[in-house]
Amino acid sequence: MEALLDQLEAIEAHVLAFERRNLALLPAIHPRYRESARNLLHYVALRQLDLRRLQLDLARHGLSSLGRSEGAVLSALRQVRRRIAEALDADRAEALLHERTRALLGHKPAHRHVSVMVTAPSAAEADRPCRVLMDVAGPQLRTGAMAPGPSGVSFRPRRDAFGRVVQDAVVPILAAQDGPPASAALLLPAEGVALLSEGDLLRVTDTRGRCREVRVTGVQGDRAVGRTDQSLYLAEGCRVEVRRQGRAVWRGAAGPVPAQPQAVELVVGDRFVLAGDLVPGQPALRGASDEVVHPAIVPCSLPQALDHLAPGERVLFDDGRIEALVESVQAPRATLRVVRAGGGRARLRAEKGINFPETRLEVDAVTDQDRRHLAFAARHADAVGLSFLRTAGDVRRAADAVGQARDVADRPASRPLGLVVKSRPARPSTSSPPCCWRRWSPSRSG
Repeated sequence: MEALLDQLEAIEAHVLAFERRNLALLPAIHPRYRESARNLLHYVALRQLDLRRLQLDLARHGLSSLGRSEGAVLSALRQVRRRIAEALDADRAEALLHERTRALLGHKPAHRHVSVMVTAPSAAEADRPCRVLMDVAGPQLRTGAMAPGPSGVSFRPRRDAFGRVVQDAVVPILAAQDGPPASAALLLPAEGVALLSEGDLLRVTDTRGRCREVRVTGVQGDRAVGRTDQSLYLAEGCRVEVRRQGRAVWRGAAGPVPAQPQAVELVVGDRFVLAGDLVPGQPALRGASDEVVHPAIVPCSLPQALDHLAPGERVLFDDGRIEALVESVQAPRATLRVVRAGGGRARLRAEKGINFPETRLEVDAVTDQDRRHLAFAARHADAVGLSFLRTAGDVRRAADAVGQARDVADRPASRPLGLVVKSRPARPSTSSPPCCWRRWSPSRSG
């Protein structure tokens, strides 16, 4: 394509040079026909050239072969040139996109076009050389902690559409220590766990008074693993009997179990409180007719965000599953009314996203904790990710913070720090594109 463009530029230069050599002929032409006379000069100049090979190449690329250009020779030449230049611009743009992608994410395998991002709990999870991206949390807008509910856990086997068990429930069995375990498990006194052997049968009387059987499938030190094809609801004090070869070898009681965090149920039409004073979340207190006697409380992890709310604005929860309207604001709390929820009601748990799509928030895009994390990432990561940037100013300040961390880490020029930005404009219809890099000019950004 570039060769075609060069040929067309040479042809246009030849046509214009021919016109200049014959300008003295034009004054003798009637002004009404002078433009046509100039075009005739262009046509004569064009016919002086052998265009057959060029015309075949143009046709092969789906372009005009100049076969009908006699009415406006110079215009036809320039139109074909523009089409080729546009195609070249598109090719260059695509090549540049791939070049920047490779610089940021590394080379992709030959057998697929896309790059795959994997979240790894630790560096040991990566079994091959790869680029490391470290995300920076930013000012997280999430639901806060909910008040703990009852202390109890459940284990349920997986069933198919007909209720048949297709996978047993796995029951970790641990020796009781101080306090409940961090996750769901059956705690037994140390002497009870110590005598367990693979194949033993545990009979557990659960919270409903039902006898449930758990088969021990593995033992390692002070812990074991059991499996059951029955639903088991467990609380502290549930009676446990260990049986081996048809007879009981130990009897005792289950130890403490973790309290389950509550979920706040929100029903369309309900009013609830969005609280910025970091109180635990509480479900609504309802009367005999399911009317709300005391509204639910949903904590917000970023209290200063509530200072910018105004009545009538929308608030979205849990990736938009729940939508509410602000009815009143009395910082640090706001009263909201649910206007949309899946099936008319939905349960909202801790650590779910909150979005204020119509509110202009004046909060720092990069927190002090983010700056500490950036200092670490600048020393150890190939790229950093920044999320929840809403304005061009947010992008600029965040990029400055990344640049400062990079400079302090004294990274060599041969190892640039990549930057991945996830921007969420506060008002997409009016916000300008956040392309204010100013100080930050990495060779790898996206």
